[in-house]
Amino acid sequence: SRRGGGGARPAAALLAEAKAIADDHLFPSAGVVEALPILPRARLDPLAASGWYGFMVPAEHGGLGLDRDDALRAIELFAGGCLTTTLVWIQHIAGVMSACFGPEHIRDEWFEPLRSGACRAGIAFGGLIPGPPLLRATRSTGGWTLDGSSPWVSGWGLVDMIVAAGRTTDDQVVNVFVDAAESPTLTAVPHRLFAANASATVSLGFDHHFVP
Repeated sequence: SRRGGGGARPAAALLAEAKAIADDHLFPSAGVVEALPILPRARLDPLAASGWYGFMVPAEHGGLGLDRDDALRAIELFAGGCLTTTLVWIQHIAGVMSACFGPEHIRDEWFEPLRSGACRAGIAFGGLIPGPPLLRATRSTGGWTLDGSSPWVSGWGLVDMIVAAGRTTDDQVVNVFVDAAESPTLTAVPHRLFAANASATVSLGFDHHFVP
């Protein structure tokens, strides 16, 4: 089937490309990568160069335009080649889709860099975990202030920004874009993982971290 508008590539051709990337680029060195302290950023560059950072973005917006079923198949193919690479790359979906369908000022500033992979995103979804919110969001003058933590943030040191989900006192969820850099109000504590350790997974701590 063909996804999206004019110029869209058939899903079968895209899945064949995904399999070739997995077989030829990812799988041969997956064992070596797994033993590294952090995934080389260059490992992700072929995915950006061939459009896979925008693989679920509709074709009319410049993405590959895969639907949900074909997107899941592509993820399966990449994960079969290298789980660690796929774990870091897959976090990016939240950023690019938030920019694609978000407010106009977010779309204008962030969408094209995220779609192309020039800017790469991770996720910090502490506010989505059931129960008392791990990550709290409070409206402040000119933006939002985040307090708390978010466990299991992958790609630290490999991504440029984080989509952080904080929960308000009235149980609403606020998604904000946060620069992926430590500061006096944003700290990262590394995890040592049994598998996919090179994914550079951390817990992020937010201490009155302001986001304009």
